[in-house]
Amino acid sequence: MTSIEWLIDQLIPEDQHEGIMDIIEDAKDRHKQEIIDAHDMGCVDGAYQGAKWQEERMHSEEEVYNLLLSIPNFYKLSIPKQQQAIKEWFKQFKKK
Repeated sequence: MTSIEWLIDQLIPEDQHEGIMDIIEDAKDRHKQEIIDAHDMGCVDGAYQGAKWQEERMHSEEEVYNLLLSIPNFYKLSIPKQQQAIKEWFKQFKKK
């Protein structure tokens, strides 16, 4: 059962269901291109918003270089100290 069919079940007496479904199908056929265009525009806008969000969260080349320099002698640390250093490093440079 689609959400439309469920809604019709809830709101419309059963003897009128077929007429309502015919109206919905007719409207869907008449406005099919508008529905497709609205969907496509939503997809384009969603992709744009996602790219914009990702760009805001990315670090520049200079920021990455500075981040890498911020933990000198990292590989000389023991594994537990490396793990702690990584946590602190990410916390310090996390973009908000």
